[in-house]
Amino acid sequence: MGKERSSGAPSSHSRLEDYSTVSARQNESVGLLARQATPAQSQGRKAKFKLTLTNTGTVPLSLWMEGSDQEGMCTFEFPPPPNLEPGEEGVVPVWVGARRSSLIGAPETFDIRLKVSPAGAESTAAKAFDARFVHKPLTSARFAFLSLLVGLLVAVVGVVAAGGFVDGIRELVGGDGSTPAPAILGHTPAATPGSNGGAIRRQIDDATGPLRQAGGVAYVEQDGLKFSYESSRQIPSASSVKALIALEVERQVEAGLLSWSQMVTVASDDIVGGTGILQNQAGRQLTLDELVRTMLDYSDNTAGNIVIGLLGGFDSVNELAHSLGLTQTRMERHFMDFDAQAQGFENRTSVEDLGKLFSLLSEGRAVSSTASAGVLAKLAHREQTYSSWTGRRLPAGAIIASINGVLPGERIGVSLLDLGEGRRGVLAVALVEQADEAGAEEMISSTGLGVFNALRK
Repeated sequence: MGKERSSGAPSSHSRLEDYSTVSARQNESVGLLARQATPAQSQGRKAKFKLTLTNTGTVPLSLWMEGSDQEGMCTFEFPPPPNLEPGEEGVVPVWVGARRSSLIGAPETFDIRLKVSPAGAESTAAKAFDARFVHKPLTSARFAFLSLLVGLLVAVVGVVAAGGFVDGIRELVGGDGSTPAPAILGHTPAATPGSNGGAIRRQIDDATGPLRQAGGVAYVEQDGLKFSYESSRQIPSASSVKALIALEVERQVEAGLLSWSQMVTVASDDIVGGTGILQNQAGRQLTLDELVRTMLDYSDNTAGNIVIGLLGGFDSVNELAHSLGLTQTRMERHFMDFDAQAQGFENRTSVEDLGKLFSLLSEGRAVSSTASAGVLAKLAHREQTYSSWTGRRLPAGAIIASINGVLPGERIGVSLLDLGEGRRGVLAVALVEQADEAGAEEMISSTGLGVFNALRK
């Protein structure tokens, strides 16, 4: 039995597969043994599965993973698979949810598939592991209806007892005998500054209170309402700037300067540390599309630096930021370039700039509708591959697209929220100089839940 390295918690698959090839270098082999996944079927609002992998070759191994289902209704969350040394074993967890209500509805069954392959290997090396996920909302529609009916009856009885039948009826229908109050219907119309913006402001204040007390900054936007909490303060951008880099790629592809199908080779001097899966992949060839997806899905610093080079350097990214009105955003160094950082060069942004960028993407006004849709699609796939801190406590499908930023003591979370009935909201938050980094991530999660509930009403 080899050494074991865990990526987190359990995952989903159901077959035993073995992959082995001989590399170009003599007496070196690439091998991957994938044991049977557990469980073969699971149910709930979210389900956990586990896949155990072993490097049976003689060279270090990086893995590439992707989840899917035929209907496109499932979401997949898993951390980047571990890099495995020869003989080393790793456990990859997968959390599966559904893009449907997790509160009300009938159970629905989805056949899911997770593909895993050694990064840089032939596409035929990819192995598919099938499992079944039964999505079970918290309650059935019938039970919810009965509960609502009982609640309404109790409310009517309470109002009548408190102040008389006529006054009670007037109160229930909104005070003027017209339409039922939003709270009774279970849905509040989209806020406008002249209607219930003040009420939402108080709820957003409450939701962001703990984060702000810890020195955090926040920006919230929805239906013309903007809530700002020191949101223009400039902070190191970390990997959050990769969303803007992806948009500049879209712009240059649209202008005919780059092509999604052009091939890019990872050179040994391109490779840097930090997050990503390309560290052991010198010589690997990817299309530009694959390279950008790797930069976003795995927050790959090597991929990010290569993309910056293809764009012609920082100037094009900075010019794009200026054209979009992102006044606090500027790139001055490559990812993991500590020498440049020591000389005072830094990549910077603000949560207001990040929130504005996501709003422009959502509205199709970032460069063009095509470019906006392209970046959103990639950021949506990133959310499935490596879920955001904001979405940890939210229902499946509540996050449309997201990106995180990580530096020592700093955590950034930016998300485009699905509020239902075609409504969307944007949340961008950051915490810097944090000794408890796990606590910072959890605070972003709880802030996300509070803001989501406030905007959804």
